[in-house]
Amino acid sequence: MTYSDSFPAAGMYYDCNHSVVLESDGVYEIQYTVRADSKGCTQLNLAVTNDGVIIPCSRICEHVGCKDIFVVSGLAVTEALAGAHLHFIVYAEDSACFLLHEGVNLMLYVKKLSGLPACHH
Repeated sequence: MTYSDSFPAAGMYYDCNHSVVLESDGVYEIQYTVRADSKGCTQLNLAVTNDGVIIPCSRICEHVGCKDIFVVSGLAVTEALAGAHLHFIVYAEDSACFLLHEGVNLMLYVKKLSGLPACHH
């Protein structure tokens, strides 16, 4: 899923490969939301990856019924190193039943909470 490259950022940047790149080591809070249409019942899966590896506490599996519009959100806290690429992934078990909705389709908000604990240095 493609992000706008015109979002405000401090301590991170958008790399044009659909990732947010962190500029410093730390503990990060990640909030993410998808807003979409469902033409039928399906299993929706969301997660955030850190350098291609799913952050375990970011996984969400949500059963989506026959709704016009739905919103699914999550929150994860994780440690990450400088240069880490964070990527928000969303997929449905039956992609024919899943459509992105017009307007704000997805959001990824990343906030640095602290540096890494001393044992990581």
